[in-house]
Amino acid sequence: MTDYDYHDRSDLQVIDRELRNHYEYKKQLEAVNERIAEIDAQLTSIGSPRIMSPDEAKYQKGTKIYSNLNMLDLFQEQDELMKKKPELLYLIGRVQVKLNKLNAEELKLIEQRYKYKKTLRELAQNTYNGKSTMSRKLDEVLLKIIK
Repeated sequence: MTDYDYHDRSDLQVIDRELRNHYEYKKQLEAVNERIAEIDAQLTSIGSPRIMSPDEAKYQKGTKIYSNLNMLDLFQEQDELMKKKPELLYLIGRVQVKLNKLNAEELKLIEQRYKYKKTLRELAQNTYNGKSTMSRKLDEVLLKIIK
């Protein structure tokens, strides 16, 4: 094994890890955005609880759902989420720039492998190739991302 082969191997391991994280960061960003929207909805609805019946009013009165303390918790949580968002966007953007080098077929292969967590065997079955051929093809795409 030459120095060059070893260098490529370590580069492939780095991009492999970055791609695994990339799709995880995308999921986290989606969850952050959804939670921020939920908090917005909760904060705009706080104040006048909807009461179905006089009996229900007995159970709602004084609950934490409508207290000022809960509003503060929601504002703090939303603030923390808003601080997390730019970091996730930065991490996603770093890898997205590299993914933009790929054509549609290569991008589909990367998504199948990293977003949907398909094994080499599953990828090979989908394309009627052998596992080793699929591994080589994946390595070629990863090297294209690195360069």
